[in-house]
Amino acid sequence: MRVTNVSAWTFLLAVVPLNTGLTDPNDKAIGSPPPHSVELIRDDWGVPHLYADREQDAFYGLGYAQAEDRLAGLLRTYLAARGESASVFGAGAVPSDLRARQWMVLERAKAGIKNLEPQLLRDYQQFIGGVQQYMRDHPREVPAWAPPLDPVLPLAEMNSVLLGVNEANGVEDCSRGGAVVAEENRRSPNAGGLSVASNEWVLMPWRTADRVVMHMEDSHVPFQGEIRAFEFRLHAGSLELSGFSADGLVLPVAAHNRNVAWAMTMGGPDVSDCYAVEVDHDHPRRYLMDGMWRQMITRQVTIAVNGGSPVVREFEYTRHNGVLSPVVARRGDTAFVVSSPYMDQAGKVEQQLYRMDQSRNMQEFRQAMGLLGLFSQNVMAGSADGHSLYVRAGRVPIRPAGYNWRVPVPGNTSATAWLGIHPITDLVVVEDPDAGYMTNNNVAPDMMTEQKTVIADRYSPEAFYDIPGFNNARGRRVVQQLSKAYAFSTDDALDLALDEQWEGVTDWIEALRQALNASADVIKTNPLALSRFADRILHFDGEARHQSAAALDYLYWRTAIGNAADVGLSEAVASHRDLSQIQRQTLVTALESAMVLMTAGRVSPDATLGDVYRVGRGGSSWPIGGVKFWAGSEETTTLRAMQSDAPDTQGLRWVTAGQRQPCLTVFSNPIQSFTSAPYGQSDHPESPHYSDQSRLLSERRLKSTYFNREELLKHVESRKTLQIR
Repeated sequence: MRVTNVSAWTFLLAVVPLNTGLTDPNDKAIGSPPPHSVELIRDDWGVPHLYADREQDAFYGLGYAQAEDRLAGLLRTYLAARGESASVFGAGAVPSDLRARQWMVLERAKAGIKNLEPQLLRDYQQFIGGVQQYMRDHPREVPAWAPPLDPVLPLAEMNSVLLGVNEANGVEDCSRGGAVVAEENRRSPNAGGLSVASNEWVLMPWRTADRVVMHMEDSHVPFQGEIRAFEFRLHAGSLELSGFSADGLVLPVAAHNRNVAWAMTMGGPDVSDCYAVEVDHDHPRRYLMDGMWRQMITRQVTIAVNGGSPVVREFEYTRHNGVLSPVVARRGDTAFVVSSPYMDQAGKVEQQLYRMDQSRNMQEFRQAMGLLGLFSQNVMAGSADGHSLYVRAGRVPIRPAGYNWRVPVPGNTSATAWLGIHPITDLVVVEDPDAGYMTNNNVAPDMMTEQKTVIADRYSPEAFYDIPGFNNARGRRVVQQLSKAYAFSTDDALDLALDEQWEGVTDWIEALRQALNASADVIKTNPLALSRFADRILHFDGEARHQSAAALDYLYWRTAIGNAADVGLSEAVASHRDLSQIQRQTLVTALESAMVLMTAGRVSPDATLGDVYRVGRGGSSWPIGGVKFWAGSEETTTLRAMQSDAPDTQGLRWVTAGQRQPCLTVFSNPIQSFTSAPYGQSDHPESPHYSDQSRLLSERRLKSTYFNREELLKHVESRKTLQIR
């Protein structure tokens, strides 16, 4: 095991398809495409597989395939990246447009595209070329509001998606200092009111049945929205990828090739700061820096609003740490400024992702991580050569000592200017841990194994940037399972990826048992229905399966407890303390309250979890388990973390977030990988792939990626060859 720490301081032609019955891997009709063309094969889930001799030709096919599946969604993300969504979708999009304009998303992308190496630039150009080809061939599908296309737009979209990640630390610092930031800065992009989380783990060969590395990732993000998962495979020369990008993005944000699998979870180091800049009272855009007057830079923007009046805003910037730093709030004669080390780095994240995609072994992957272009995340990788790596990645400023960097620091002096960027050797890096596994499900870096692989005080606060010992139910569950794995099979790994165990069920059931035994008269004097309700809960196994009536009963019972007055039940149950009379009474009374809640919600007393919780779209739905729920403010979740909207008029709860893009990679020979991606590959309601993967979610299954051509050719749904124009 190596835990690296040297310094003490430390995320998307009209061609007639050929006969889809061709499945013979030796069939010569299915061969290599002609030069300057790309073969687009769709498997039986509609997922595109691109084959080409030249890398840029494969990306041309990827652009075409994305447009074929999700043209409107792709164009909408580009409109957002240009800060022009409100011109089409109305006033509700104004804050996101203001945010894109304030952070100069498009302008930064125009500058950042120059940072791409020549081959990657060709890839981006051809990706857009593929999108344009599809639009020319299918003009009726092109919305009137489609923006002009340019290779800078995928870079701009990446910048847009990352707003709220790279700049969030600084905005939070301003808020902690009492600043009331503007609405466009307060918004958490893409979450839609739902929590954003992820799972990842890696298992070393000596803990697996086949003595190979296993890697698992799963992003818990809303199924719809700006960063919808787009799944694809790409084989072009030496570049072979299976992964997930997003509508409009080119490179995957979670992927594997034949040698390395990698993914990321939310959480990372502290990468931006807030400066409190005292300004001239009579000239509020003038401020002193080391005794010399400086003038803020301003830029006026006009946001066109469909159905409303244009919004005009003038943004102000200082130049702190050598980069333009937006003013996000004012209070009296103080301007609060956020400074981000990513402001002048557009294109660097794409360059690093590209190097990660090209990695032939863990050493090359680690070198790619050293480029420090990636946004603030927990990155975890496993490789075919038997290694694992964790990096708490991000561009972490080297901050001068003597200041509290969790709140606004003085902004009128160069004494608070950054001293550079921490190299990867200063970050939290773990390689091949002695435990033989790692997992980070949005937990602190010192909780990734049962042993203390990472010691918090060996790192600077900005590199560790978490509460030492912070853990959650998902983290505890994976550690519990992996720590007892010594011959872990692929089936075991799939079962863990789709785990639906609620934490703490045994303790709550035991507390109810004791409470009922001490209050038997309640059961004696109530209808039989209450007895049956209690009996199902007492025999519940803790698995949130969609077929389980007991799971739904337990959920409503715990919800009723959460709605009751706080009598310290959660702490008492978790610590196995003797319960007071009022605590026992609360547990028993909640049985009746739960049944009332179910009746009010139009839920049958015999309903199962999947009768209430559903997944799907377009009029088709399936029962779903693995749900997350809240009892008051207390969260109960599974590894799948399926989150629902409020009940509809029929009492149904539609799952719209949670397990979104799981990918299990097994570095066997040949390599195996398994995924799902709700709802389906296509946005066309008439497509069989509009919601077919919802069934996978319901049935707790992952599909094969058919990463190996021999396997793919047994599952061909359509095939076409695109000539590069």
